[in-house]
Amino acid sequence: RSNTRIFSFQMIAATIRRPWLRAATSWRGHDTQQLLVAALEGSCRAAKRSRAACTSFQQERQCASQLMVQWWDEAQFSAKKGGKGVSNTQSNEKQERVLKCFPLLSNHEMDTARKDQQDAPLDAILVDDTTKANTAARQIQKGKYLIYRAGADYYNARQLLTALKSRVMPTLPKRSAQTSLAQLWQEQREWTRQHAQKLNKVLLQVPIKRIQVKNKAIYQYIALTPPYRRAPDHFTNVVSESLGSRLEQLDFDKEPNDGDTDSSSDPVQSSPPNQPQDKDKNIAWCLIPLRDLLGMVGAHEWRKKGLWIEPQTTSSSKTKSIGFPIYPHYGVFVPTRREYLDLLLQLPLPPSKGPISIMDVGTGTGVIAALLMQHHKDRIGHAIATDINPQAIACAQDNFQRLGLSHKVHLVQTTDANMFAADSHDDTTDIRNEDKVDLIVCNPAWIPGSADSWMDRAVYDSHDFLATFLEQAQHYLKDRETSQVWLILSNMAEILELRPAHELEDLIEASNLQVVQVLETQPRHPRARGQKKKALGEFERIASAREAEITRLYQLRLR
Repeated sequence: RSNTRIFSFQMIAATIRRPWLRAATSWRGHDTQQLLVAALEGSCRAAKRSRAACTSFQQERQCASQLMVQWWDEAQFSAKKGGKGVSNTQSNEKQERVLKCFPLLSNHEMDTARKDQQDAPLDAILVDDTTKANTAARQIQKGKYLIYRAGADYYNARQLLTALKSRVMPTLPKRSAQTSLAQLWQEQREWTRQHAQKLNKVLLQVPIKRIQVKNKAIYQYIALTPPYRRAPDHFTNVVSESLGSRLEQLDFDKEPNDGDTDSSSDPVQSSPPNQPQDKDKNIAWCLIPLRDLLGMVGAHEWRKKGLWIEPQTTSSSKTKSIGFPIYPHYGVFVPTRREYLDLLLQLPLPPSKGPISIMDVGTGTGVIAALLMQHHKDRIGHAIATDINPQAIACAQDNFQRLGLSHKVHLVQTTDANMFAADSHDDTTDIRNEDKVDLIVCNPAWIPGSADSWMDRAVYDSHDFLATFLEQAQHYLKDRETSQVWLILSNMAEILELRPAHELEDLIEASNLQVVQVLETQPRHPRARGQKKKALGEFERIASAREAEITRLYQLRLR
């Protein structure tokens, strides 16, 4: 290392009066970062041990680099009086240019939030623990991203995000008493979307490591702990299990381009932040919104603890309870509204001489298929579960394995064109017999509207899902006389005037289906009972409309 760099460490060590640090930085000819990390542990004895263990630095470079950047930033900011949270030094400017080119992973429907501009740098600035909430809010209002500096405190970043919630809140549009519920709903969605977009501009740096499976040409991808003080250790599992295959899209061989053609400057300034100059080809860095990371942590808790499903059914004047756990994954809709599960157990299965087959379209966590197979163990011999969301397929597979049902369930990832089978059948007479079933069950998105993420698509019908489902369902029924379709749907779209009251009946009739009977129940979630009116403020009319919501189960059969 250059004498200038070691001299800088010695000067700062003398400034903060740490004799053991001065002793560590005086050992020339050895890796300064490794010795400094050991010195930061607080004893010369640890530093001496690290001197003999310099050969293992290649495996420990990540930890050393994180602590190095943490200490370096703290030393700079401790000597900088009256800083505004964004450094103006040449080193920080170069770090900022490099960080802007890191890929941004977000909870977006199609893999990345910047799919069409992977090589374009973010319009971003560096922030840290000294950044004021008002300063950060003004930068976000200008459209800038805020990249939290390595070495800062994780919980301070969370506090900054909390403080920004009220400061970047969009302005509500003016409205009159004659404003329709449909327009109010659209305004509420747009207000929520803009608010979420602004809060998602607070980014954290996350390192991803690529590990080659022994004797195989495949890799595993795990997230390392972000370089922030007090960052939870379980981030490794949280990010890895939440993003999954999306981590494969990171370019591990590409050097970050900071836009500076002069690479002969000081190593501290020319190296990418958080990485030594000798870059590890198996470690890539990305930026993840802090708000998404907190959502991943919540999903991790759901996945770890599970959600207990226990609908009630009445049989022979006695109430029988069927309970089992479901473990939701990140990006998959959590079945917190479970009133419709009681309706499923009130209908008898279609008559048949032997075991029947069922199909759960849009399976999500797999809760509907699992419930029917648990309740009708002797009647259901085979099940098909389909979904267009790859995260939902992985989640359902995990739940079926936990429940011991994987040997009876066939999982299929479908498309918007055909939600019943993996292959799109233009000719409806060419459908395989094994794709036809005795019962089709579906709980589709119940509100027409655009969707920006997989979670949104569980609620908002953005691709005419309902019409396509009813039109295609008739071709996948095995027996014309006995096979049935069970459709679970809320009337919230009709209440909000987003769908005409007669449209559903027209779609059923146009699909060569007829209604056998309809079961109804009142939703039991807090908003349906009017417990969250005050929280909605200006949108109290929508909260009042929720009290009239009804969930229905339509039992359909072929004409």
